[in-house]
Amino acid sequence: MPLFRIIPLHLTTSHRFPDFTTLGAVPMMLFIRKQAYMVDYTVSSLMRRKGKNLGLLLVYAMIVFMLASVMLFTHALRQEAETILQQSPEIIVQRTVAGRHA
Repeated sequence: MPLFRIIPLHLTTSHRFPDFTTLGAVPMMLFIRKQAYMVDYTVSSLMRRKGKNLGLLLVYAMIVFMLASVMLFTHALRQEAETILQQSPEIIVQRTVAGRHA
């Protein structure tokens, strides 16, 4: 018995996904069918509220962009500070008179 058969659409329970249970399909086919139904449900749920989901996507993208920019800028400042201060001495001795540098 072959694993795959061509099934006419009028014999299936769903027009999107064929009914593999009547063909004696292996458990993997059932698993794939369940996953396909889950993806179908998820996509149809997302499409019902297009504006809301697009707005949330844009807000999340902006938050990630802002956090990544701040982290990149902070890393660049630290790296430049390390590069510049690598040449400087560890201790600086200065003469002070009345709390001011003389």
